[in-house]
Amino acid sequence: MMNKIKPALLAIGMALGASGAFSQDANWPQHPVTIVTPAAAGGGADYVVRMFSEKLQEKFKQPFVVDNKPGASGVLGLQSAFNAPADGYTFAFGYSSNMIAPRYQFNKLAFDADTDFIPVASLTTNEMVIIGSPKIPGNSFRDFVDYFQKNPKSDSFYGSYGEGSYAHLIGNYLSLEYKLGAAHVAYKSGPQLLLAVINNEIPWGILPLPTVKPMVDSGKVKMLAVLSPERSQFAPEVLTMKEQGFPDPVLAFNGFYGLFAKKGTSPAVIKKMETAIVEISRDSAFREKFVNASTILVGGNSTELSRDYKQQVSFYKSLFEKASIKKK
Repeated sequence: MMNKIKPALLAIGMALGASGAFSQDANWPQHPVTIVTPAAAGGGADYVVRMFSEKLQEKFKQPFVVDNKPGASGVLGLQSAFNAPADGYTFAFGYSSNMIAPRYQFNKLAFDADTDFIPVASLTTNEMVIIGSPKIPGNSFRDFVDYFQKNPKSDSFYGSYGEGSYAHLIGNYLSLEYKLGAAHVAYKSGPQLLLAVINNEIPWGILPLPTVKPMVDSGKVKMLAVLSPERSQFAPEVLTMKEQGFPDPVLAFNGFYGLFAKKGTSPAVIKKMETAIVEISRDSAFREKFVNASTILVGGNSTELSRDYKQQVSFYKSLFEKASIKKK
């Protein structure tokens, strides 16, 4: 008799456990949710994640906390998200540089971005630009290169917002390919790099367009080129690199900003977050805020983010090779 009762009790226990898990997923979130952001506060990435966090908080009636953890090419932030439980209460804000570049930059990582994180939703497209100090000659990158090649300097520099970033790689590639001899200066954040260019501490650098647009409009920096396949709707007067005679495909790039969950997170929770992001992005007032911030809002589903992610893995491999950056 007891042998018959035990399997029955086990089945009941399993059913109750599954029912409890389903109930938790259905009622998610029941307490604050953290979005780990591997970028400093005040930059373009921080703006994007905070805009979405605000709307998610309104929708789910729970705090969505932005936890800024910059450093080590975004690895510190991803490591923090990886170390958190896969319970649906910690997500990672991911972009091309931090999700893909570290595998080509470091010999050893504690996580594998391909298998340890799951794409949830695409947030925005990231347009990159080359900026220059108002004191440099010309108004395009072609002008800058032509002048520099005729008037070389032994102490030339360019700036990025961190080692292994797209800005670092492109700057190194351009310096090598066009014999600019520019040494890399890595700043802790985009706003710090922007200030350095404004103050003419370094002649040029590479940053997201939304970060620099207000300073360009006020005449404090020059926008020398758009690193995109086509001209930006937010700066249509600025030529692409291809239009300036630099045809390499690595100079025509739009990165992704997206949300990722740790492997093991409930599919039901991931779906709720994905659906919310897509719905929020359809709101006309919300979209207008991104237009005003010179940012391309996507609001795409997990399939779109996964597609962009996979396409850029091979892109970054090629870029590291062209920039002659070795693993460490």
